[in-house]
Amino acid sequence: MQPTFKPGDVAPCSGIYQVRHVQHRLEHNVTILKDDQFPACRKCGELVTFRLERMVSESKAVHGSFRVVLEEYSVWKENGGGSPPVAA
Repeated sequence: MQPTFKPGDVAPCSGIYQVRHVQHRLEHNVTILKDDQFPACRKCGELVTFRLERMVSESKAVHGSFRVVLEEYSVWKENGGGSPPVAA
């Protein structure tokens, strides 16, 4: 079984990580790049955990100078449902 990581840990490799929250949200996957820190969740804070689902090469994770930086996971609606905010 793959090790789990917590917010503040540094990603050992670029990959698709499964995110587990504490009761307020279903599991989901995110892409985290090598040497980035795992973010906290705005709802469950430091209790969120991450587990590597599969590694990806850095060349496939980063395209040119485009790079997404993850910060704390937001909660789209306090009472569930809804869609993520749309970037302007």
